[in-house]
Amino acid sequence: MLTSTFRVVMLLLVVSMLGCAAGNYGSTSRNNDVDRIFRAGAMPDEYRYYYYGVEAEPAAIMGIRKDLTLRSKFWHEVAITEQQVQKWRKFFIQSIGWYDDRKHGSLWFDGYSLFDPKGREVGIVYSQYDWIVTDFPEPGVIVVHSPQPKEGRSSLLRPSFR
Repeated sequence: MLTSTFRVVMLLLVVSMLGCAAGNYGSTSRNNDVDRIFRAGAMPDEYRYYYYGVEAEPAAIMGIRKDLTLRSKFWHEVAITEQQVQKWRKFFIQSIGWYDDRKHGSLWFDGYSLFDPKGREVGIVYSQYDWIVTDFPEPGVIVVHSPQPKEGRSSLLRPSFR
């Protein structure tokens, strides 16, 4: 009796884990080249740009390939102008080292590349938070959930903004 109950419980656990793993998720990778793009303010033309948070002091800025449609309640599309980029760069410089209540540490921004499930790069993100989840619910559509801080990451030492 105990072995049958154990087998049933194990089967239910495996089925529930497979259900959670189902989905068409992309991946995110830390990318120093993306850092340089945002720090220099030379925004590539092949993307549509969005910000997350307050436009003047965004928690993240994202570029998504123009052949994809972003589905989101959190990201706001923005026309990239030289003035907008300069305002953001000024904010990035001024905010380094500020205390961030959400991640319980110093504020800094890092660059990330976004990839679809097949490994094709589909976007770039410059974010103060390092947990970025992407989903591709249907062809040509991307969902980028709001960036969140990872738990337990040390933030004592960070590179300076140049």
